[in-house]
Amino acid sequence: MATYTHQTKRCPHCGKVIEKRTVTGPYPKESLVKFTGLFATCPFCGKGFRDSDACELAVMDPPKGYLTKFHTGTVVLAAVFGMIGLFVIIKGTEAAANPLGAVLLVWAIGGLVLFSDYRRYTRHTKTIEIERARSVERLKKDPAYAKLLEEAGFSIPEECRPGR
Repeated sequence: MATYTHQTKRCPHCGKVIEKRTVTGPYPKESLVKFTGLFATCPFCGKGFRDSDACELAVMDPPKGYLTKFHTGTVVLAAVFGMIGLFVIIKGTEAAANPLGAVLLVWAIGGLVLFSDYRRYTRHTKTIEIERARSVERLKKDPAYAKLLEEAGFSIPEECRPGR
């Protein structure tokens, strides 16, 4: 089941709308994450602020749930399909003209549900690897940004320091 999430971001200084986004999918909060620098500048007032959706992987962990292999809803749905299959086995020919075919179909649907969640997990894992490398490069190339992160309380790994 797809969920729509609408987001309107305003500048914390001047209050003007700087971004409107709509994301959809079974886990829309995962789509709101931006793997980019943590600080943005308002195009209206020119003041800087921390972007709450940004994640700098060189100094932060991925958002909670982003690397979950199987979400609870997916497991529950697959279990329901499994139990329907067991019901068909127990009831046999009373429940279906071809009980084995019905069981295999229901279990295949449950397997596809689990597989789709696992594919999402593998895509996210690859994204994390790529974006972490970009994050390290971003910090290496911009010492002022790395210093700003350090001043904000983030620990900068040695691999991210300029000249390494």
